[in-house]
Amino acid sequence: MKESQGHIIIVDDDLTNLKIGKSALSDVYTVLTLDSAEKLFRELEEQNIVKPDLILLDLDMPGMSGFEALRKLKLDQETQEIPVIIVTGMDSDAQKLKSLDLGASDLIIKPFTQALLRKRVDIYMSTLVMSNIGRRIRISILREITEQIERRDGEMGEHISQLDSSLKLMIGAMRENERYAIIAQRWNTADILQASALHDIGMIVVPEEILLKPGKLTEEEFERMQRHVPVGLRMLERMETPSTARFFQLAKDVVAMHHERWDGSGYPKGLKGSETPLLGRLMALVDVYSALRRPRPYREAKSRDAALAEIFALQNVHFDPDLVEVCRSVADRLP
Repeated sequence: MKESQGHIIIVDDDLTNLKIGKSALSDVYTVLTLDSAEKLFRELEEQNIVKPDLILLDLDMPGMSGFEALRKLKLDQETQEIPVIIVTGMDSDAQKLKSLDLGASDLIIKPFTQALLRKRVDIYMSTLVMSNIGRRIRISILREITEQIERRDGEMGEHISQLDSSLKLMIGAMRENERYAIIAQRWNTADILQASALHDIGMIVVPEEILLKPGKLTEEEFERMQRHVPVGLRMLERMETPSTARFFQLAKDVVAMHHERWDGSGYPKGLKGSETPLLGRLMALVDVYSALRRPRPYREAKSRDAALAEIFALQNVHFDPDLVEVCRSVADRLP
């Protein structure tokens, strides 16, 4: 059996159009056909579904319209990067402009032939593949640099693993928390975890004698350590392209803000309270917790209870007090 070249969902209330679409595409792509936007979102909410590479979406449907579905897709960070091609019989400039303004990648006007649909989808998928390859190459290079840092600091790999597990738990709890649910539900967890792994990428310029010093840093050494933030930002900016801008902005936010503190005593900008965006405040807390759980040249690794005691003691000082309460709610499940 030929390997699938991508996963496509077609959403249309007209069963004839669904059959035409599946017939045109299913020999090359894995195609799922759905007859309503409501069914689309039920599918996307399933934990085990493969995120589609492309959605073909009709506009004029009973219940949730294509415009409403498109708006909902683009407001949710878990789905906003899925390309959507509008397939519609409404051939007015106003409808086309509204679709594009809401985030559609392209439009196909009905009626269409199987050959035309196949050609348009093939062209779009080829472009998408090249864009994804470029993003993967850039992220792979940055991860290799991160691994170079890990080889200098033998415990860094464990730190990244701790960070991943802790972030997943915290984000899950935030999605069930009335204060944070709306924002956290829009976050793309996979992108956040990828970005978080790059948070200390600028450490590549910090000398080993500072990185591995078995005692307190001098004022001059601490200033050199702080330089890893602007260096990391410059590295990410040089790798960024228009097609990767959304991910790299996320990564830059993580690098720039994970050393800010609730009371304004952090760096590089000394942001205070909610001046630091929510993701930065979360990253600051989880980074410190994960760091406390691993051994350093100047101290033993702390137990979970001891690490949490330090986090709780710094509530409303270094850390957002409400996020500390979220941390309390998952304390017994943290690694």
